[in-house]
Amino acid sequence: MKEKIKSNSGFTLIELIIAMAILAFLMTAVCAFMGSSVANYKKSKADITVHNSAQETYDQITDSIMQATDVYILGYMEPTSGSDVLDFEFSGKDVQDPTVELTYFVKDSAHESILTAMPEYKSGYPIVYFENIPDGASIYVEQLIIDNSVAIDMDFVSEYTPGKTEFTNHLTGEVDNVIVQATATDAAGATVDVVSSTGNTVYTTNDTVRNIYTFDEENMYYERKYAYMTALNDYYDSTDADDMLNFYVYSSSFSYLKFADGSTVSGCTLVLDDENGSIGVDLNFSDRNMTYTTLGMVNIRNSYVLKAKK
Repeated sequence: MKEKIKSNSGFTLIELIIAMAILAFLMTAVCAFMGSSVANYKKSKADITVHNSAQETYDQITDSIMQATDVYILGYMEPTSGSDVLDFEFSGKDVQDPTVELTYFVKDSAHESILTAMPEYKSGYPIVYFENIPDGASIYVEQLIIDNSVAIDMDFVSEYTPGKTEFTNHLTGEVDNVIVQATATDAAGATVDVVSSTGNTVYTTNDTVRNIYTFDEENMYYERKYAYMTALNDYYDSTDADDMLNFYVYSSSFSYLKFADGSTVSGCTLVLDDENGSIGVDLNFSDRNMTYTTLGMVNIRNSYVLKAKK
């Protein structure tokens, strides 16, 4: 029986070259696919970050507006004539319109006086009352100041001592006799302090927290000041050399426009509807060539915020 001859032949050089070329092609395709997947993942992650920041910022501002007791606005009012000169584009785009002027917007003369006494007030800008804003006009916000009424906790009133009834309102500088212990008459006709179920003395006033939103190019800064609970204060002190406004960055992905003189229009737009007691809020975000815009009308619970009480 004939023995089978074993073959010792291998791949030829041409076969090896072809195999290596095919392998290189496959590896290139795999690397390209992986690179594309990584890029898409990074973009998706950036988009999610912007989306979450947008929603968080929108919720923060609209919650403040909903509970507002007073609103003060510094910004640019969109021209009521001409083409859409202030339509948003990506950062760095220029708009040039000599009719657009930085302006304060307040409810009335009484609130103008309150505004001009604030440390945040910047002199030299005209002041317009809400009733004189054209219907549907957009205000591109540089700074938004919103006062809210909050329950007082005497543990955060730094100068409090039992029995003291005079307190300084740190938002107005006035000394008020408004924080007093609630009292009642007992069965014997004596006046006694009202105590809650937790054993704490009940007080008859609320505090005021001033929410300050400042827009500077792509950044929004958020600060809080209290009238009485100063231990909760969280605001930038421009007189303190060791304090930095960067500590108060709440969002850093706003879109903005830039005027020819270098001043900017922020990514926060408001539309006031004083008849219905609501404010339209439009926040424009941009990051990695992606935009996210939120838009909605916010109903203010206090009807007197945008127009005087009747």
